[in-house]
Amino acid sequence: MELIDSYRPDFPPDVIFSEHTWLQGAFIASIAYGMSAVLFAMTIYLLQKHRRRHNSSKHFALTIYVSLLFMLSTVYQGTLQEWTQLSFIDWRNFPGGPSNFQNVMFSMPVDMGANTTLVISNWLCDVINVSSAILLCFRGH
Repeated sequence: MELIDSYRPDFPPDVIFSEHTWLQGAFIASIAYGMSAVLFAMTIYLLQKHRRRHNSSKHFALTIYVSLLFMLSTVYQGTLQEWTQLSFIDWRNFPGGPSNFQNVMFSMPVDMGANTTLVISNWLCDVINVSSAILLCFRGH
């Protein structure tokens, strides 16, 4: 057991816990991206299947909207994976470990790209949610 323990990083338990949760969060984000890829494919399929002459412009707009959201989530996932790789592999020996690297180097372009795409995609999701709620409220009256 001494041989295995000698390879463990020499960081306090709270830093190790922080690194565990950051890495697991990246894995969970990958699972969520996989689910969004399936939902994207299903949505595009159904939009194309139910397209008619009188509603084709609405379906075209929704196709563009859903495609834009999926492209943003793809960029986010790629930048998140790159950021995780930088933290846990390329800059592993940064003083304080990967968690401190992410705290100190948060202004790197790859992290800023991830944050920007996440915020923009959340705004787009809020737009569709709020507009749907408003339409439902006014239909009832």
